[in-house]
Amino acid sequence: MDNFLAVREKMLEVVQVLSAQGHIRGFGHVSVRIGDTDRYLITGQKYTPARTMINLTPEDIIIGSLDGDRIEGELTLPSEKFIHTCIYKARDEVAAIVHSHPIYSLALSVVGKQVLPISPAAMLFAPGVPVYEDPNLINTEERGERLVKLLGSGFAVVLKNHGTVTVGKTLEEAAGVTLTLEDTAKIQLMASLAGEPKGIPVSEMDAEFRQAAKTGGNADALWSYYQAIFQKANH
Repeated sequence: MDNFLAVREKMLEVVQVLSAQGHIRGFGHVSVRIGDTDRYLITGQKYTPARTMINLTPEDIIIGSLDGDRIEGELTLPSEKFIHTCIYKARDEVAAIVHSHPIYSLALSVVGKQVLPISPAAMLFAPGVPVYEDPNLINTEERGERLVKLLGSGFAVVLKNHGTVTVGKTLEEAAGVTLTLEDTAKIQLMASLAGEPKGIPVSEMDAEFRQAAKTGGNADALWSYYQAIFQKANH
């Protein structure tokens, strides 16, 4: 299991940071594509009262194939492996995927609301984050393909009454998109106490900023911020 050790350790750090922020509360999964191959690293399924996501080890990260098979590792693939296999097959530029269960994004989905681009940092979600309406687990290829169609060329989908899926060209970007999404949902819910939140029209942002948003904006910078907070609190 020494292969890709640095990547495995970074994946576990992402899990720990997202867990500390309440986005992964025992359940979820993180994956990283292995170069130009048909394989990917993913956190294996091991949920017991004593062993949840936050205390996984590098050995608990396994290798799967885009055909849905486990290639290497002791744990089983998550039942929602189709989130990962279907997205990787459809989006060559995606190198990492995060599936988590953050509270504020979930709360908006319960009442049928999209997360909106309500700040410059959230413009990568313009005109709004699509909501996957089926609350069931993405545990079939057909459901995975429906998720891919809804995601399109975007960075995130909210799974109604369930959680979120975010993607990135790097693991840091995928984690940063998760953090940006939840920060945005929190602000939107707070604003809804005073009135009806409205997203920033894309036309109001300058061309340079619109282009930056299309390529992920500053999601990786937000990851670095939360990573630094976690490291300071734990060292």
